[in-house]
Amino acid sequence: MIVQSFDFYDTIAIRALIFPQDVNVLIAHDQRVYAIDKQFTEHRCEAESLAHKISPTREATLDNIYESYHNITGLSRDAIDTLKAVELEIESKLLFPYPTIIERISKARADGKMPALVSDMWHPKSFFQSFLKAHNIPIDDDQLRISSLEHASKRHGNLYTLLKQDWPQWELHIGDNKHVDVKIAQKYGVQADWVPETHPNPREIELRACTQHHSLLVAGLSKVTRLSKPKAAPDSWTIGANLTGPIFYSFVYWTLIQACRDKIDTLFFPSREGQILHAIATKIKSHLAHTSSDRLPKLRYLYCSRQSIRFALLDLDNDEHFNWILDAQKHNFISYLENLHVTEEEILPHIKEAPTTIEELRAIKPITQARVCIFKNIIQTKAIRELIEQKLKNYRKSLLKYFEDNGISTIENLGFIDVGWNTTIQDAIEALTEMQNGRRVRLTGFYLGSQSIRPNISKAYNFIATPEDFPKWLDKGRIVVESLLPANHGQVLGYQESNNSVSPTTSPYTHLPQNESDAVCNAAVFFTKQALKFNLKEYPIDIHLRNFLASPTKQEARLLQDLKWSSGRHQGLPLIPKSPFSNLPWPEGYTKLRFYFLPNFLLKTVSFFLYNLEKSARKYLEKKRGISFRKP
Repeated sequence: MIVQSFDFYDTIAIRALIFPQDVNVLIAHDQRVYAIDKQFTEHRCEAESLAHKISPTREATLDNIYESYHNITGLSRDAIDTLKAVELEIESKLLFPYPTIIERISKARADGKMPALVSDMWHPKSFFQSFLKAHNIPIDDDQLRISSLEHASKRHGNLYTLLKQDWPQWELHIGDNKHVDVKIAQKYGVQADWVPETHPNPREIELRACTQHHSLLVAGLSKVTRLSKPKAAPDSWTIGANLTGPIFYSFVYWTLIQACRDKIDTLFFPSREGQILHAIATKIKSHLAHTSSDRLPKLRYLYCSRQSIRFALLDLDNDEHFNWILDAQKHNFISYLENLHVTEEEILPHIKEAPTTIEELRAIKPITQARVCIFKNIIQTKAIRELIEQKLKNYRKSLLKYFEDNGISTIENLGFIDVGWNTTIQDAIEALTEMQNGRRVRLTGFYLGSQSIRPNISKAYNFIATPEDFPKWLDKGRIVVESLLPANHGQVLGYQESNNSVSPTTSPYTHLPQNESDAVCNAAVFFTKQALKFNLKEYPIDIHLRNFLASPTKQEARLLQDLKWSSGRHQGLPLIPKSPFSNLPWPEGYTKLRFYFLPNFLLKTVSFFLYNLEKSARKYLEKKRGISFRKP
């Protein structure tokens, strides 16, 4: 029968770690292991090395390794058995099936071929059998060929020689190690197929290095999430796996724990950034409900945005309110009036009374002080002002009814979670409720970082950046951070009353196509599920976020560059300035190379050249002219 063989680690199974040696660090942090041996990592590496040396075939089993461990440390047999059991338990917990390879195994079986497992590993056969059985992978028990049991290995080539005798029709071997699974296999006459995508990408390697002890699992689960991408999912899944999930899981987890401590009754998630945060929080709350006795807050997604809130608080006589009115995609008076919920058709009957013409209304021109004055005169025209005030009155009534339906004006101890940055929405909601009831509703805000805390808001917490130490890199990258949280609906345009209830109306326009924004959300939720299996709590994310803003990969830059911002001020990725070297084929993930490393590289190259030139000149003068450069 034709045989197709598959490597195990990072081929059939994905280990939720970036590097294999990281598993010993995780085992060492287990309380059971730490109580037995505080130097587990060093002793385990030493025992493995010793077991391979003393084995006649240079291949050791797990029993051989722990026998060496016993000889090195002198621990009791019960302690050694405990360490061995914990290692197998953690190793099996870290394993996830790789869907692409599982599909290839099933296809091989369906085509009448015999799939087999070939691995250089010391684990017992039962370890592999339990994984294959748990995930219904169709490989027979007698086709599990493990180096420690065969007393031969792929890296030495003798395992290929041995298996070729058992499998005369060995068609193909598939694995992730280019040297062991491909080059050595081909050297011994076995066709091979390389699986490089299971290797960590630059973002995952960066993630491993920046979140302390948690980084091992966070980076590994980010890799697992990326490789678990459904076939139909678009490339934006990777954004959710490498960025949105790891960054905002920690933020949301911290928020829920802090909300419990403050006895928050209901936690609101404003649109649109709040949609993915709400999905992550729902999973975390479900998990905490089974593991914590604390009373958890209710979670509600709130259809409101800065634009929708600002209009409700509009004061036509306040010059400061004109900043957001003049913030439009097209710089013409029609676009500015649309921010006031007034259409061109509604303004036409009153155009004769206004100090302008219809052509001037439609003309797209840069904002100048003169045009601002003209626009102010237009909206101060009696008929137009009355129209805007009536719109404002109806809009405010609908918005306050929507807030009331969601309990904002009746529930005490309310929480509000947002990415940041100026606490505008929290301040506006509190001010609106005060206008309605004469009593200011007190909200507790939870922010990734806030640049300025308004003195009249109730309370605010910050996860990574407070107003006192708000970093410049985060200030420049605020819009891009928000783009990591795309929603599957457009901007909130207003609120409609029907049957004594209020429903929001949203724009059909979204930053990303719906399937791409759904992929980001699904990937972030998948990461959350896996992180909760390991009981991951909050961890620092500022370095990972800064690395992303400093050097987005080509794929990240392309996806985020596709975003068409609602404001003309934000076109594309406003992080890295244009450079004369922009069009050169720089390595993926290292955009900053052109700014930081290139001058340094050139300097070192020139210095090296001059040093060697001087060295050659000295040798020539010493040899030919007899001139000595040595110190007396």
